Amino acid sequence: VIYFLESPIYIYIPSSFCGNSAIKRSLEVASAPAMAEKVSTLIIEANLECEKCYKKIQKVLCKLQEKEKIRTINFDTKKNMVTVSGPFDPVKLSKKLRCKACKAIKDIKIVEEKKPDAKKPEEKKP
Repeated sequence: VIYFLESPIYIYIPSSFCGNSAIKRSLEVASAPAMAEKVSTLIIEANLECEKCYKKIQKVLCKLQEKEKIRTINFDTKKNMVTVSGPFDPVKLSKKLRCKACKAIKDIKIVEEKKPDAKKPEEKKP
């Protein structure tokens, strides 16, 4: 859903788009602006050089994309990493991914956003 001048515009992405790796290695879905939503990021380590593992992870993420509010999925085949971000619960999604993609996933890391530290005013000594 994209909000343009306060009215929602719905974009249909066919399921064949998710399965076609020749078109794009990364998928992005436009969504409503996040008011107070915390954007979470997961880094999935897997053997993306293995075509079977790549397809399995891609299929699972495409199916969970709308349910779990996943905004972006980026496949980095050189580093064998998949980066997933969006306003989802990272612990819940990592459990689902481990359950559905089983042996295709080596490790899942939850990346926490670094909050900017409030600078304390320095006291000047007279």
